Amino acid sequence: MIPRIAILLLGLAFGCNAAAADTANKWSTWFGGNINVSEAVQGPLLAVGGNVAVSGPVSGAAHLAGGNVTIAKSAVISGDVDVAGGDVTIGGSIMGRLKAAGGTVRIDGPVTGDASVAAGRLELGPGARIEGKLSFRGDDLRQDPGAQVVGGIQRHVGYQDWHQHTTG
Repeated sequence: MIPRIAILLLGLAFGCNAAAADTANKWSTWFGGNINVSEAVQGPLLAVGGNVAVSGPVSGAAHLAGGNVTIAKSAVISGDVDVAGGDVTIGGSIMGRLKAAGGTVRIDGPVTGDASVAAGRLELGPGARIEGKLSFRGDDLRQDPGAQVVGGIQRHVGYQDWHQHTTG
C-alpha cells in the first residue's frame, strides 16, 4: 500500500499521470494532469485530474473530478456516477444514477436511474434519455426537443433567484 501511494504522489509532484489498483476494494484509481481512461476497467473507477476523459467501459461505479470531464459516447458505465468539474460532458451510457456538479453540465446519453445536477447551465442534448427523475439546481436549463426525462424534471431555486427572493 505504501509504495503505491508514494508512486502516485511522485507522479503528481512531477506532473505525470499515475494509476493504481486498490486490490482491497477493487478500485482503479487515476490521478494526474490529463487522464484518458480508454481501456476496460473491471470494478469501480476513481479519476481526478485537470482533464479527465473516459471512453472505455467501466464495470462498476465511477467517481470523476477535473477541470474538464468527458464521458465519451463509446463509454458504458455499469454503476452510479458522481462527477464534478468546470465543464462536464456526458455522452456515454450510465447504467445507474447520476450526480453531477459543474459550471456547465451537458447530458447527451442514456441514464437508467435518477439524475441530480447542480450547475450554472444544464444542457440536455437530443441523445439524452433519463429513465428516472431529473433534479436540477441552477439558473439555466436548455433542453433539446429530442431529450427525454421519463420521471419528470424537478427544478430547485438557483442562487440568483434565491438571492433576489430573500433580499426583496
